[in-house]
Amino acid sequence: MAPHPLEFRPTSLHEDSDPAEAGQYVLNSTEVGRILDKSPHEVTKLARRGKIRAKRMGTHWRFRNCDVLAYIRRWVSAESAPEQ
Repeated sequence: MAPHPLEFRPTSLHEDSDPAEAGQYVLNSTEVGRILDKSPHEVTKLARRGKIRAKRMGTHWRFRNCDVLAYIRRWVSAESAPEQ
């Protein structure tokens, strides 16, 4: 059984990255896309626009669990806000 996407699991990142910081970035755009029901390309666009916090490592984007959850919370609160 595959681990839940929001569970911590170490990933291999570039050798020159800070290991303490790198351990926090555990999700890739495909995994985040599955969580958000979006394509990896759409997730990358969200990261580039600053809508979801992420870190670019070489040509890859990495996302922290807490940043994905924060994006979901913002999205849910925006959806449930009364219209003016």
